[in-house]
Order: sequence, then structure tokens, then C-alpha cells
Amino acid sequence: MLKSASNTENKDNVISLIRSDILIIEDEEDIRRTMELVLRDEGYQTRCASNSIDGIAELHSRCPHLVILDIWLGNQERDGITILEQIKKEHPFLPVIMISGHATIEKAVASLRKGAFDFLEKPFSLEKLLLIVDRALTQSRIQNQIEDFEKHGNYIDVVLSGVSPTTQNLCATLERIAPQNHPIFISGPLGAGHYDVARTIHRLSPRRLSAFKHIVLSGADQLHLESFIFGLEVKQLQRHKNIGVLEQYHLSTVFFDEVTLLSKNIQRRLIKYIQTGHFTCVGGNEEIESNVRIIFSSQRSDQALESALIPELYVLCRQYEISLPSLEDRFKDIGDMVQTIINQYCRMLHIVPKRMDPEAIRFFENHKWPANLFQLRLIVQWMVLMGLESDVISLQHLPQEFYQLAEQTQYLHLPLREAREHFEKDFLLHHMSKHDFNVQNVAHAIGMERTALYRKLKTLGILG
Repeated sequence: MLKSASNTENKDNVISLIRSDILIIEDEEDIRRTMELVLRDEGYQTRCASNSIDGIAELHSRCPHLVILDIWLGNQERDGITILEQIKKEHPFLPVIMISGHATIEKAVASLRKGAFDFLEKPFSLEKLLLIVDRALTQSRIQNQIEDFEKHGNYIDVVLSGVSPTTQNLCATLERIAPQNHPIFISGPLGAGHYDVARTIHRLSPRRLSAFKHIVLSGADQLHLESFIFGLEVKQLQRHKNIGVLEQYHLSTVFFDEVTLLSKNIQRRLIKYIQTGHFTCVGGNEEIESNVRIIFSSQRSDQALESALIPELYVLCRQYEISLPSLEDRFKDIGDMVQTIINQYCRMLHIVPKRMDPEAIRFFENHKWPANLFQLRLIVQWMVLMGLESDVISLQHLPQEFYQLAEQTQYLHLPLREAREHFEKDFLLHHMSKHDFNVQNVAHAIGMERTALYRKLKTLGILG
């Protein structure tokens, strides 16, 4: 079993880099400044806005982990209740703590009904503020983990199921590298579980409370992709800046699913960002600081990888590489993986978990899987759907082309003596049926002495 990131030795060093991001929207400068200083002293990262326009802009530039929002914002167009409604519409699970020195009980109750986590009346003690902040972030973390599980299931169970040395080594590697802050490169054959492992790294890391952003590079336009990653600054427009992924997903994890599809220019810019923690928007000059953990992956060969990457990125990928095995290299784990897939899929369908027939497991273990875990998962899910009325999933629930293959190769996974018995029984049943169970005619057809054939038929249970 993998351990939580909180159990690792250098937890404190890494978590100090992944502080919760708190947005304070408060028009009174003294109160705003006091909260900012106190929260920073407690290890939180803070951003501040003194009015509704700046507050909404900060919210859109990067979603925080928590908002502290004043109900009354001076003579602004929008008060805190209106901003709260917008926040809850755009980010239903984002906790918001409302504060005010002038609000009535009705306003306080209204804010709670509209989704605020709590309400603080000014003047409030800083100890109480810190207590509510901690409670809000804890509840948000639990909610995010529940939502993440409902959306994606438990990838850790499938990709790391089994007890083979290969799988145990992979588990140990992920346990060591997940809590760190450096980039990761995941290599391996088609369908080996690159996305699953990337999500596992994120969920075992201190960044698990933040977002996991998956960037699909296949078919992406490189010019658009560059501004999508780094942002775009166009001074002629009123809204002069489009926020890029590296700024929007500060303190999060970003996964590029096929690094060889990145242009050389984007590769150079990413290397600079990885080395310095700073980047500039497309068309801009201002250096922007952010803290994003980048995970690359590739299913290409070593030669293709070296050809497609600039030398600096190639060296980095090789330095921080996790190489995923094919199913052929971990065939002893297939039984555990299949049962895990069944359990998860049955849970998703809200049905009682089923089990896979051992004969089907043996077929899976001896089958060639060109698309590895991806293909195995699809086949097993299909079999569950075809066997909804059965407690045990068997070879007959395979897709037709797979079932025919299983019929042709059904003896290959058995010991020699058992395989010979199965073949003899099928062979003799075929000829007995062909000759209307006339033993003499069958003996003549297959070139076997009649009394010897009769004994064999009794031994195999074909005749009583």
C-alpha cells in the first residue's frame, strides 16, 4: 500500500512551498492589512482586493482555496452578498467567510443561506478568525477529495494493483517522488497507465488540495497552445491579459500527456520556467512568478523522444523518469488488476461486485495486450455489462473476437497433462457426435482400437 504524503520524512520542507491561497476582499485598509499579516505569519499565502472589481479580477485570474469577503464594500456597485452569489455559481465548493461591522442579523443569515461557510462580526478576535479559516480549509479539502473520487475513481488501486516485484518497485518509487516538488517524466508503452500514475502522484503529494490540470497535446495548435500555457498580453484591448495555465494553476499540478508534441519554442520556455519559477506572457515583458509542478509523459521510443526534445528537456526527462511496465512484464498482477477494475465498475453501476472466473484470468495472463491497461480496462468493463445477470464473469462474456481467440487457445495456459485431457475430450466428442455415438465407426475414423477407445471414453466421462 502507498502511504500518504503526510507520512514522508521531508513533509515539512515540501508543504511549506504549497501554502493555501486565501483571497481577502475588504475595503478597510487597516483590517485588510491586519488579516493579511496574521494569515501570512500562520503560513498562508494571501492576496488582497479593496473593491468588488479587483476582487472579481483576482478570483478570475486564479481560484483561491478560501475567500474572506466583507458584506459592505463602501460605495461599490456590488456588495459582498452579490459577489458571494457569483462565487457560489462559478465555484460551488469554494469556502467563503463573510465579515462585517454593520450587517444586520438578516444579512448574516442571508449570507449563510447563500452558501457562506461562516459569518464574523467586526471587531473579531484574530484567534477566532484563524480557527474558522482552519475549519473552512479542512472541510474544503474533504469535499474536494470526495468530488475527485466521484469524478475519477481510485486510480491508485488499478494501476498499482498486485504484489509482483515490478509493481512493488513502482509503488516505492511513487512514494518517494510524490511529496517532492521537481518535475516528473513518465515513460512506457501505449496504454500503460501514464494518466493514472500522474493523477496518483498528484493525489499523494502536498498539492492534492489543489487542481490537477491535464493538457491534451494531440492535435493542438502550437501558437494557441503557447498562449494557453503562458498567457497572452494584448495592450490594445481593454482586457489586456488572458491568464495562462501556469498562472491560473499556481500551487497545482499540470500534466502534459505527450511531451514530444510540444514545439521547440514551448520546450525552451518551459525549461526556463522549471529552472527559475518565472515566465512571461506571450506579447508581454513582465516576469510572472508561479509554483506549478509539471508532469510530462510519452509513449514514444527513446530514439523518437531524443529527436523531438531539445537537449535540456531530454536530459531533465531522463533524470526524473518513471518507466511504466507493460502488462506482459507484470502478468502476475493481472488477476488483482482485473478484480479491482470489476469492483470499481460495479460500484459505479451501483451493483453487487462480481468475480472473474479463474479460466478467464488465465486467458488474460497469456493474452498479448497491445494497449496494455487501457485495453484491459475496456474489455473487463464490457464483460461486466454482458454478465449483469451472473455472479461470475467468464470467457463467454468476452467480445466475440476475443471469445473466438480464447476458444482457439484455451489449452495453452494449462499444464501438459491437463491440456491433453481437455483436447482428447473435445476431439472425441466431436467425432462421437459426427458418427452418432457409434464407437466402432469412431474407432475406424480416428485409427484407434475399439476396446482402447471404449476405455478412453469411460475415463473421460463421455460414456457412463
